Amino acid sequence: MTRSAGKLCLRAGLLLALALFPGAYGRMERDAHRQAPSREQAASQGAASPVALDWWPGPAGGGAGKPPVSVSADWKTYVSQTYGISLRHPPGWGRVPGHGEPAERYGGADGFFQIDAASSPLDLDGLARQEASHRLKPYGTAPAIERLEVDGRPARLILPSPDQPEEMRGQAMLVVEPPAPLRVAGGSYRYFVLYADREHIRPIAATLRFRRDGPGR
Repeated sequence: MTRSAGKLCLRAGLLLALALFPGAYGRMERDAHRQAPSREQAASQGAASPVALDWWPGPAGGGAGKPPVSVSADWKTYVSQTYGISLRHPPGWGRVPGHGEPAERYGGADGFFQIDAASSPLDLDGLARQEASHRLKPYGTAPAIERLEVDGRPARLILPSPDQPEEMRGQAMLVVEPPAPLRVAGGSYRYFVLYADREHIRPIAATLRFRRDGPGR
């Protein structure tokens, strides 16, 4: 491996976000953009895949101080054969265009979720610490990492600190070790990743279910 473990995780989407919101970080990341490998290359190198970390291009809810959200009877069921999962989300959310396959993103005026996969030689704690301490501070300077189980599987939840960049719109990150590696777009991925605004990530995660026979089978 030519890079330290997991350094490539989130790079591609992060650079897209920086292109949309140029500023202090832009010049620092431009050269790295030219070096970022494809998802398949990252998987073959054993590095974390460049899964998407997208700035929300419009109102998305998110941000501290909002009332808690709970799952209600009118929430819709979302199923992904690609990732072998199902989850529920608020009514009125729809697919957000402009996000390349196989990443899938849905959202509405009050929030969003996005699913993806990551591959890294790091264990779950190591990967969570790495993403929480990314040098561009996408989750602020003091994000919280929580241990939890999702559908009986070990997971880590990264919650942003109050000084998270405004452009992130309250985005939080959940990393789960699925029952079996995910087979996505010709690659094998050790972790399932869910992004959502911080108000919705817990209730959405509570509805997340993995197919025990694996994705696409």
